[in-house]
Amino acid sequence: MSTYSDEQRTITIGKGSVQGTDNAIYTSKYNLLNFLPIAIREQFRRNGNLYFLVMGCLMFLGTYTDLFESSVSPWTTLGPLAVVISISLAQEGAADMKRHRSDRDTNNHHVVVLRRAEDLEEGATRDKTIMDGSDVEVKLHDLTKAVQKNRKTIDVESAAPLIDTTNIAFTKIRRMDMRAGDIVLVKNRDMVPADIILLGSSGENGAAYIETSPIDGETNLKLRNVPQIPPDLSASSTPRNIGKGAKENTHPKLETIERAVKRICRMSLLGFPEGVGATRNPFNPSHMRDTFVATPKRRSTLSIIPGINFSFSNTNTGVEENVEIKNDTRYVASITSEAPNASVNTFSGKITLPPTRKDASSIDVPLGAENILLRGAVLRNTEWALGVACFTGADTKLARNSVATPSKFSRLDLLMNRTVVVILFLMIACVSILAILGDYEHQRKFDELWYAGYNVEGTSWPYLEEFEAPEWRTKQPPFFAFIFTFITLLNNFVPLSLYVTVEFITLMLMLFINWDKDMYHEETDTPAAARSTNITDLGQVKYVFSDKTGTLTQNVMKFKRCSVDGLIFGAPVEKVGPDLDDDDNDDIRAGSNAQHVFHPLQRLLVGSIDVSKTDDEEGGIKIEYSGKGSGKKDGFLTFNAEMFLRVMSICHTVVVEKEIDTSQIAGKSDDSVASSNVGSFFSPFKNRSRNNTMENSKHSTRLGTVVETKEETDNAVFSAKGTKFSLPGDSSVADSIAKSLHSETTITKGKDGAPGGFAYQAESPDEGALVDAASNEYDFQLIGRDSDGVKISCSSPSLLTIPAITRGLNSGRLSAKEVASVTAKPTVGSDSNDLKNTIKTAESKLGTQFAGTSSETWQVLAVNKFDSDRKRMSVLVRAPESMGSIPILMCKGADSSMLDPKVCEGGDNIFSGETLGNSMSIKEEPGPGDEWESSALVNMQSHLGVFASEGLRTLVLGVRFLTESECSSWLQQYEVASTSITDRKNLLRKAAYDIETKLHIVGSTAIEDKLQDGVPDTIYNIGRAGIKLWVLTGDKRETAIEIGYSTKVLTPTMHLTDVADGSEKRVKALVAMEFMRLVKMGKLPQYQKDALNQTAKSNPITCFCGCLKAFGKMWRGFSRNRRRLYYMIAGLFFKDYSKRELKNIDEEQKQELLMESKAREVRRLAEKLLDDYLESREGAAELRHARRNSADAGEIDFDGGPNTVPAVFTRASSARASIDLQNNALSEAALRSITLGSMTADSLSSRGVVDRVVDEDTLSMQSFVPGKSAAPEKIFNKKKRTLLEKMFAVDRDVRKGNLVKHLTKEKKAEYYSNFNILPQDSRDNANPLAGGSRALVIEGSALAHFLENKLLEELLFSVASNCESVIACRVSPKQKALLVKLVKQFVQPEPVTLAIGDGANDVGMIQEAQVGIGISGLEGQQAVNASDFSIAQFRFLEDLLLVHGRWNFIRLSKTVLYSFYKNAVLACLLMAYCRISFYSGTPVFDMWVLSAFNFVCGWPIIFLGMFDRDLEKDYVKKNPQLYASGPNNEHMSLRTTFRWIALVLIHTNIIYFLCSLCLSVGGSMTTYTKGLMVYHDVPGDGEGGGVKIFGTTIFMVLNWTLGIKVLYESGSIINGNFPSCKKTKNGGFWSRLGYTWFGLIWLSLAFNFFFVYTYQYIGEGGASSFSPFVSVTNHLFHTRSIVWIVIAFVTVAATSIDVIMKVFGNMFYPSQTQIHKEIQKYVYFPQKRREKKAVRFEDSSISA
Repeated sequence: MSTYSDEQRTITIGKGSVQGTDNAIYTSKYNLLNFLPIAIREQFRRNGNLYFLVMGCLMFLGTYTDLFESSVSPWTTLGPLAVVISISLAQEGAADMKRHRSDRDTNNHHVVVLRRAEDLEEGATRDKTIMDGSDVEVKLHDLTKAVQKNRKTIDVESAAPLIDTTNIAFTKIRRMDMRAGDIVLVKNRDMVPADIILLGSSGENGAAYIETSPIDGETNLKLRNVPQIPPDLSASSTPRNIGKGAKENTHPKLETIERAVKRICRMSLLGFPEGVGATRNPFNPSHMRDTFVATPKRRSTLSIIPGINFSFSNTNTGVEENVEIKNDTRYVASITSEAPNASVNTFSGKITLPPTRKDASSIDVPLGAENILLRGAVLRNTEWALGVACFTGADTKLARNSVATPSKFSRLDLLMNRTVVVILFLMIACVSILAILGDYEHQRKFDELWYAGYNVEGTSWPYLEEFEAPEWRTKQPPFFAFIFTFITLLNNFVPLSLYVTVEFITLMLMLFINWDKDMYHEETDTPAAARSTNITDLGQVKYVFSDKTGTLTQNVMKFKRCSVDGLIFGAPVEKVGPDLDDDDNDDIRAGSNAQHVFHPLQRLLVGSIDVSKTDDEEGGIKIEYSGKGSGKKDGFLTFNAEMFLRVMSICHTVVVEKEIDTSQIAGKSDDSVASSNVGSFFSPFKNRSRNNTMENSKHSTRLGTVVETKEETDNAVFSAKGTKFSLPGDSSVADSIAKSLHSETTITKGKDGAPGGFAYQAESPDEGALVDAASNEYDFQLIGRDSDGVKISCSSPSLLTIPAITRGLNSGRLSAKEVASVTAKPTVGSDSNDLKNTIKTAESKLGTQFAGTSSETWQVLAVNKFDSDRKRMSVLVRAPESMGSIPILMCKGADSSMLDPKVCEGGDNIFSGETLGNSMSIKEEPGPGDEWESSALVNMQSHLGVFASEGLRTLVLGVRFLTESECSSWLQQYEVASTSITDRKNLLRKAAYDIETKLHIVGSTAIEDKLQDGVPDTIYNIGRAGIKLWVLTGDKRETAIEIGYSTKVLTPTMHLTDVADGSEKRVKALVAMEFMRLVKMGKLPQYQKDALNQTAKSNPITCFCGCLKAFGKMWRGFSRNRRRLYYMIAGLFFKDYSKRELKNIDEEQKQELLMESKAREVRRLAEKLLDDYLESREGAAELRHARRNSADAGEIDFDGGPNTVPAVFTRASSARASIDLQNNALSEAALRSITLGSMTADSLSSRGVVDRVVDEDTLSMQSFVPGKSAAPEKIFNKKKRTLLEKMFAVDRDVRKGNLVKHLTKEKKAEYYSNFNILPQDSRDNANPLAGGSRALVIEGSALAHFLENKLLEELLFSVASNCESVIACRVSPKQKALLVKLVKQFVQPEPVTLAIGDGANDVGMIQEAQVGIGISGLEGQQAVNASDFSIAQFRFLEDLLLVHGRWNFIRLSKTVLYSFYKNAVLACLLMAYCRISFYSGTPVFDMWVLSAFNFVCGWPIIFLGMFDRDLEKDYVKKNPQLYASGPNNEHMSLRTTFRWIALVLIHTNIIYFLCSLCLSVGGSMTTYTKGLMVYHDVPGDGEGGGVKIFGTTIFMVLNWTLGIKVLYESGSIINGNFPSCKKTKNGGFWSRLGYTWFGLIWLSLAFNFFFVYTYQYIGEGGASSFSPFVSVTNHLFHTRSIVWIVIAFVTVAATSIDVIMKVFGNMFYPSQTQIHKEIQKYVYFPQKRREKKAVRFEDSSISA
C-alpha cells in the first residue's frame, strides 16, 4: 500500500505498510551470538591486553612444543588475563543487559491504534480507558454519486446512498509492531511513539501541544496543527445543515474523539480496505506527481552506536502496483513525504485527498513542520491526538539524530598506551642483549653443558665413562629460541594489573565526585555526576569554553527596565564594570544625568501631562506640573506606551496552559452517522496555525467537517464524565474570564501573571518575561487563544477607541509618530491642536464609557516567525471592532535588526555601530511628529547602551498600521507562500521582509538574566589557576561584554580587542593589527622578522634533527605517491570514491607545503590585510582623521590602552553626542522627563570610546625580541641557579630560575612574595612591554570571515591564544564546536579543553572538547546526556577542577608510574639472575609466586590512588595557582619519569646483590648446626642454596620495599582506630578503617605470607605444578634466622635511598607543591587550630 524511493515515500492512510521498518529501536550493543566476538575484540583494543595475550600464546608454544623453552608456564599469564578480561566482560555484559531491558520496555510498550473490528485477531486487546472499550460505528456513503445542487453544496441525504457500516476499535499493540500508515492515538503526557502527521485532537481547532525537550532540549510547549487546504476547497467543506436556520455557518470548535474517528475512517483504508491511494488517480495532472521536493538519498543502514546497524527495505514495489484501476475503484487519502532524514526542524510533504467526483482529480494539501509530531516528544495540554504514522523505528528523526557520543581517551590513557609501546621497544632491546649473551656463552662453553644434554656426538659421560652415553644435542639452541625464551621471561615488563587497577580507582573516584556534598544542589536535589572515566583530564584543563545563558546565568528572565517616549522606566541594575577615575565619574554624571534619569515602571501608565512654564526670578525657566495629566484610571496612556504594552501582550507565541491528567477518554455516542464530502477529512476548524488565522472565507480554513444525518451541537463532549474540558485556548475559558471582567468577580493571577489555575508556556524565557511583566506590572493580561484570536484584558482605556484616530491611521492620513507626539508631548499652557482637543474630549467621557477592566479579542491574521536572518518576529493582527478593526503589524527584535533605516521610520536618526559621534541630519522642514520621533529615537539608542552596560538583554518593539488594500495584498502573497510546497521557507521569509518595513518604533525592553551564585568568584579562581576562559554565547556583543565584567571574565585592566561585525576588510584588519601588536611586543616571537630570516645554527643536534625532518618529508611523499597509485587503479571500478580520495591527497600535499612556510605567510598576510584596509575608502578616511589629530595625541600607548574603558557602545555614545548638540533649547522629551522627574528620578552613567583600527605608531616600533633585551636579565639573575635545579627540578619556575631567590637585588623587593615563589609563566609577565592581560571579543558574523582558510585561522588563533579571556558572541552551535576544534588544532602543545553548557545548542561543543560538562538547567537534559560530567551550578566547576581534578590527576599519575616501576624492578631482578642461570631463561622466582606478584603488591597503590591527598581541600581552593602543576604535567613529566627509572636501577641492584651476598657461600651455605632456629640436631636444615629459597627471599624483600615505597609516595596517611573491626558506639568497621595501613599490612604484607603458606600446603596434596614448593615456606621462615635479617636489612637499605633522594630534593630544588605542603603544615593548620580554639572559647563564654 506504500511506495518508497530514495527521494520520497508515499503512504496510504489507514493500514500499516509491510514495507520499510517496524517501529523498534535497539540501543544494545550485543546479542547472544555476537557478544563474545565483539566484546572480546573491544577488550583487545587495549595494548596491554593484547600484549599479554601474545605473551601467553608464546609461552604456550614454548611449553607444549619443541620450538623453544618457555621460562614460565603459560597459565601464569593466561590465567590472570582471563580473570581480568572476564571481569571487564561481566561489566560490559551487565551494562548491555540494562540496555536490553530498556529496549524491551520501550519496544513492548503498548500504543493505541485504530483497527477494523472484523480484522482483529483473536486475543486482541481493546483500550478500556477510551469510550469504556466500545467500538465506533461508522456509516459509509458514496459521495461520488451525490447530486450537486450548486457549486458549493452537496445534498448527501437525497443522493449519497449508504454503502456499508463498519466498526472501528481502539486496539492495543506493542510499539514495535507499528508500521507507517497506522492511525495512532496518543494520550496526554504520553510520548509520541513515531513520527506522525496530526489529523485531529481534543484541542480547539485541532491544535495539539507537545514538549520537545528529549529532542532539542527546549522545555517550552510547541503548537502543532492539522493540515490546511487551499481557499477554493474550504467552501465545499460545508456541513449537511447548510441553509437550515441561523447556525448554518457554525462549526464546533472542539471535536469528540468519536467524531474524529468517523471523519478519518471515511477517507482511509479503515473505511475502504480495498481502496487505492489518491495519488494513483488517472485524472490527476502530471505535475501532482512531480511537485515534491527531493531530499538527500536515504541510507540503507542506520547506526545509532558503534556496532549496531538498523537495516530496512527500500523496495519500490507496493501492493497497490498490482491493483487495476477501474471505474468503481475507490480512492483513499495518501501521504507523500520526504525521505527519512535527521532534520528535526523541517518537514516537507503533501497529503493527497480523494476526488469529489469520478472524473475529478485528487486534491493536494501541503504538509510542513507544524503538522508533524516527532517521536520522543510528549503530548502536553491536549487530552488526545490522532495521527498517521509517517516514519517509524530507525526512520524517525529522533533515531536519525541518535549518534553515539564520540569516544574520548584521556591524556592518561594515551600516555599508558604510548608507554606500553616504549616498554615493548625497551623489552625488545633487553631481550636482544640477553639473547646475544646467551648465544655467545653457549658457544663459548658448549663443551661444559653436558649436564644439560649438550655435547659432541659420540662423547661418553664425563666421569662416568662406563655408562652408555645418551643421545646428545649436538647443536646449541638457535638464536630465535633465545629470543622467545627471554620474551616469555620478561613478559612482566608491562604490568598486567595496570588497567584493572586504573579502572577500579577510576570507578571509586567517580563515586567520590557523585558523593561530594559540596557539589550537591539542594534546591533542585541535583548531585554532581561523573558519566565518563576521563577523570584525570579534569586536572590538566588549559581552556574552558562556556555558554552564557543558563550556564553563567540562571536563565530566569525578569523584565527590569524599558525605554518609551525617550524616557527610561525602571531602576538601574547594579553591575560590576570597569573602574573609572573619580574625575571621569564626575564628568559622566554631569553630562549624562539629563539622558539617564529613570522613572518607576508604573509611571509608564501616566498619560499626557499639562504643565505651566513661567520665567523665574533669576531669568531662567520654571516648570510647574498643573496636576491635570491623565493617569492609570482617569485617562489615556501615551500612544507609544499603549502600543508598547500591546506588543508585549500580543506579539508572541505564548500559550496559556492548564494541566491535564485524564485517564479516561470518552466519546459522544451517535448511532446515526452519514458520510462526508471532500473537505471532511480534517476537522472544520479555521486555521489555527501560528502562521495564519483568518475568518474570511476567502482565505484558508481547516478542512471540512463531518456531515452527519443528525445535527451535532457546538459544545462537543469528550471528557470521561461528559463535562466540558477546558484547554488553554478554549474559548469558553476565555469567555468566562472575559465575562467576569465586567462583573464584580476578582480575577486572580498566577505568579507569572496568567489567570488563576493556568500558566504561561513560552518558547523562550524572554517572551515569558514580557508577557509576565505586561500582566503583573501593567494589567495587560493574556487570557488565552482561540479561533477568534488572542484574548487579553486590560485596565487602561485605548486611544484606538477614538474613531478619528483609527480612521486616520487606517486611511494613512494620520501617522503613528504624529499621534505619539501629541499624546506624549506635555501641553504647555493653552498650547493645543485639533488632535489634542479630540483626545481630551474623548478622555472626558471615559468615566461613563469605560468602567474598570475590559476584554479584547485581537484576530491574528498571520505570524512571521523569528529566524536568524531577520532576527525579529512579527504578527499581523486585526483590532477589535471597538477599535475600528484596523490591521496592525506588531514586531519585536534585536536592536541591530529593528534600528535599520530600511525597517523603521526615522532612518536619519539611526546611528550605525561604526558612527564616530557624528550628528544626525536635520530636515529643513520637519513634518508633524518628526521632532518628537527624532528625540525619542536618539534617546532610546542612548538608553540601549545603558541597558547593555548593565548586562541586560534588549529588544526593540515597533508597530505598523496598514490600510485595507495593503493588508489584503500582502495576505495574498503570504497565502501563496504558506501553501507552497516548493521553497516555502524562502517565500515566507520574503513575505516577512516585504511587510516589516516603515515600522514605528514604540520603545525597547531590558530583561535581566541574573548570574548564578558564585559565578564571578569561580571564574576569578580558575583564572588564577592558569586556565583560560572562552565564553561562547548567542547574545549581543554589548550584553556579552558587560556580563563578562560582572562575571570577572573581563577585568578593567585588560586590553580588550573588540572585533564587531562590519565590513570584511575592517574585521580582518582589526585582528591583523592586534596580531602585529603582539608580534612587536614579543609575545609571538616566531613571527618576528629576526626569527623568520634567521638561519639555524649548525651543530650535531640540529644536523640530526634536519636529517629526521628530511626523512619524514621523503617518507610522506612516498606514502602519498603509493596511495595515489592505489586510488588511480581503484578509480577504474569506484570512480567517485577514487576521485574523492585523490582530492584529499592533493589537499594534504598543499597543506604540507603551506606548513613549511606558514609563519612567513601568516606574517605576510597580516601586513597585506592592513595595507588593503588603509587603501580602502573606510581605512583612508580613518587614517586622515588619525593624522589630523596626531598633534594632540600625546604619549603613545603601545598596548592600545589597557586602562581605558573598551569602545563597545558606539551607537549609545553617538546618540549622547547628538543629544548634547541639541541643548540650545529645552527639548520636548526633556520637558516630559523633568515633569515626571518631579515624582521620582535618579541617574546612571555610561560612556563609549572608539578605537582606531590601524595604529601607525605601533607598526613603526621595533620589535621586542626575547633574549636580546636586557629586561629579563635585569629581573632574574640566572647565575643564582644551582646545578641541581637545572638538572633535577621538576617545577619549571625552579628550573628556569624564576623564583624570588633568583631575583636581582633591585627587583627583589618589588617581586617579594609571602610564599617566596612567583606565579606560573612569570618570565612572560616579566616582559616590561607586555602591558598586562588581554581579552578578545568577536562576533559570530565576524568570525565567519576567518573560517575555512588555514592562514586566517592561524592569524586569529595566534591572537586568541595570547588572550586570558575570549568572548565570542552571536555564534551558532556549529561555530561553538568549530572554535573548540580550532583551539585544539592550533595551540601547541595541544591543550586539554573543557566545554560546559546547559542546552541542546551546546552539545556539539561538549562533544568536541576533551572534557564535556553539562549543567542540569532549564533547557532540558540534552547537554547532560552528551556530557562526561554533570553539575547543577557553574560554581561547582571550581571544586570539580581545582579539587577533584587536581587530586585525581596526582593520584593516578602516581598509580601509573608506580605500576610501571613495580614491574620494571621485577623484570630487572629476573634479568640480573640470568647470568647465574647461564642465560637459560630460568626465573629466580617460582612461577606461581611470580603470577601472584601483581595481586600481592598491587593493593597498597590502589588505596593510595583512591584516598591520597597531598593538600587539604580548603587550602587548595584558597591557593588556586596550585592547579597549574597539572596542565604543566609536572607529575608525569620526563624528569619525574627519569627519577623513577633511576630508582628502578638503584632498587634492583640493592635488592639483588645484597640478597645475593647474604644468601651465597658464607651467608647461606652454613654448617649443619649453625644458624638454625629449630631442629638443631637435624643436619642440612640450615642449608639455603636452592633457587626456591633464594628467589622467595628476594620476593619477600621486594614486597616489603614496594609497600614502604607506597608510604613514601603518599601525601596523607589515613589512620583508623585499632582494632578497626570492633563495633563502637560512634561508628562501625568502615568509619574506623585506616585505609593506608589496611592496604599495606593486611592486603599486601600479611596476604603475601598467607599466600606462600597456602601455596606450600596445596603442594603437599599430591603431584602437581605446586609440588616443587613443598616445605619451602617452612624451611624459609621457621629454620633460617638470616632470612628475617635479610628482609629487614635490605628493605631498610633500599628505602633509605628513596628517603635520601626525597629529602635532598625538597631541600635544594623543591617544587611549589612541596613548599605549599610545608606552609599548610606549619602555617595553615596552626592558624586553623587557633581559630577553632577561639570559637570554642567564645561559645563557652556565651554559655557561661
